[in-house]
Amino acid sequence: MFLFTGDGTMYDVLKRKLELINQIVIGLDPGETTGVCVLTAGKACIYQIATKEIGPGGDALCDILEAYDTAAVVCEDYRVYSWHSEDHKWAALHTPQIIGVIRYLCHKQNMPITMQMAQVAKVFCTDEKLKGLGMWVPGVTHGRDAARHAVYHALFAIGKVHQPEAKETEHGRSDEASREGQGQDEERNN
Repeated sequence: MFLFTGDGTMYDVLKRKLELINQIVIGLDPGETTGVCVLTAGKACIYQIATKEIGPGGDALCDILEAYDTAAVVCEDYRVYSWHSEDHKWAALHTPQIIGVIRYLCHKQNMPITMQMAQVAKVFCTDEKLKGLGMWVPGVTHGRDAARHAVYHALFAIGKVHQPEAKETEHGRSDEASREGQGQDEERNN
């Protein structure tokens, strides 16, 4: 683990936001080698783990998520684009399997997870921005990509993750919709 440092506005905003919300963010870049970034106020741990084998890789991911069970998780999503469809015929598609493991582990541990496309994080959180934050780790490509996801998520999406989902009532409406309906009924009766 290392202290991330910087001297720019983005550094100040990121550090202030992480301090304010007191939230740990885990960024994941899944694949045969999975990048991990555990981001807290003023600290980041950026590394990679071997996930080529689903079982041992899943165990390693489980250990990470259990160690930070109150964290918000952001994971790079995976899509098969039409221009790559021929390349993927009969392919085992390892990355989606690892994503499935991650989603399942988050579900079992009741951890919020956000799926985020690679371009979202890479376009915003460039190499220069990572260097400016003191989060550039040489030779840890997947770890840096995980850091990009964690930083972007912390800056722009963190407040949206912990919104409780509306639960359906007996009448098929959400509790929130039922309360709104009651309020409208009370207004009509007055």
